[in-house]
Amino acid sequence: MILKPLCTIINLMRLIITLLLLIPSLSWGLTFKDGKQVDGSSSTSTISKNGQSGKSYKTINWGNTEEHGSDSKKKWSQDVKNEFTRITNFSHRFELRAKDCGGDDCSRGSYEGEFGRTEAGLHFSSSDQHIGEHGENWYAWSFYLDNSELKTFTDEHLFSLGQFKQMYTDEIKKTYLHCETAKDDFAGVTFMFKYKPNHDGLGVSREYCNEKGLYKINSKKNVVIDKSDLFNKWHDIILHVKWGEDGFMKLFVNGDLQYTEKGYISSQVFLSKKNKYGSPTFRYGVYSNNVPKKYSGKLVAFYDGLARAKKCTDQKFSTLLNELGYDCDNLGDKDGFVINVQPRCLNCKLEASNYASLASDKNFEDGKYKIEWYWIELNNDGEIVKNVNLGFDEAIVKDSKLTFTKFSTINDIRKKNREKIDFQAKDGLIMIEGNLDLASTDTEKVNMVGPSKKDEDGNYYVEGFWSDDEKIGILFKPLK
Repeated sequence: MILKPLCTIINLMRLIITLLLLIPSLSWGLTFKDGKQVDGSSSTSTISKNGQSGKSYKTINWGNTEEHGSDSKKKWSQDVKNEFTRITNFSHRFELRAKDCGGDDCSRGSYEGEFGRTEAGLHFSSSDQHIGEHGENWYAWSFYLDNSELKTFTDEHLFSLGQFKQMYTDEIKKTYLHCETAKDDFAGVTFMFKYKPNHDGLGVSREYCNEKGLYKINSKKNVVIDKSDLFNKWHDIILHVKWGEDGFMKLFVNGDLQYTEKGYISSQVFLSKKNKYGSPTFRYGVYSNNVPKKYSGKLVAFYDGLARAKKCTDQKFSTLLNELGYDCDNLGDKDGFVINVQPRCLNCKLEASNYASLASDKNFEDGKYKIEWYWIELNNDGEIVKNVNLGFDEAIVKDSKLTFTKFSTINDIRKKNREKIDFQAKDGLIMIEGNLDLASTDTEKVNMVGPSKKDEDGNYYVEGFWSDDEKIGILFKPLK
């Protein structure tokens, strides 16, 4: 009579223990897509199905990702087992907290943690002759940025959120010494998404260096996702690129064409020791620099659906796009806005043959001139917001050459830099090169090109970029 109740109690305890053991597995079996719970298998079976393990993310035709050597390597830095997903069973989660750094990044800047990253890379090439991307390819990935703890994000603090990085940039720098200037040097950023507090949103940054000079595009002026729409939602990236010196790039954001470029896209550097070509490879995650000491937040980013294909219509790639809600035949400009820009050369030598389309049918007249210097500031739309007369000098132009006869005091452009400008007036053009200051101790080369055509007041005018949002203008007023 005593044994039966005791057996009942023991069986009840076994049932409770079994249920407790089942609860975690039941909860782990939940999958989230677009941030919402959907039906799905357990994490164990999904890892086995997709080959996901550790911190490596398995892509479509792009190989498995590798952790960057300078990753901060915190326990929270990277994770591919989470179930917050856009389209597949797993996303790749990155978390970068204030002062996180690893490897060489920790020694950069004025204090440890001013530079830091948690990144993964894709270095699997589809060709035995290349290390990196080459030829014509299609790429896709989705990302989600959680800014709920992005505290004290101010000043020049920058986040990089995916880039194609040129491999073996040292080989290019050895060949072209002009890859470094007073203010900029070549880092191999073939394509990068950047975001800063003073940006209107996520922008595209680019650079390359060749025999002519160092070319750059600034992300501040090339915003493809507005900051009001950037955070706490999934964004789908589709990139169509023909790599090389005569290629193109088309960037689609959420199915809409946002950015195009044609011409020199990337270098293909032959590496004699490896008997291969070095070209760009893809990195993604969260990279940060110029972090203010007072910064105390963190940024969490999720990436999903990474894929590469030779053609958009390749089965796995087109299937992925269809699941995202797009179609290869219907990709295009949806909103009537497309950024179509060419990188600006920071130090190219001016050649009249490159500007024949600007030439006037009249040449610059010899004589005495008052030279007025102007400082021009532009907003993000390229509109003039400031045009300041800095001062004037006097000079004589004879046989298309300029000689200064009088210098005035101008604080913003040093005399020694004004008198060293290279002035040419020929073939219907005015061309000026010079390292000009604009109140900066780091002078930068300015190239100015314009037609040798008088305005309605009988003056000549030419201008050129000093920085991405600043110009220097020169007005030539004839003196009697």
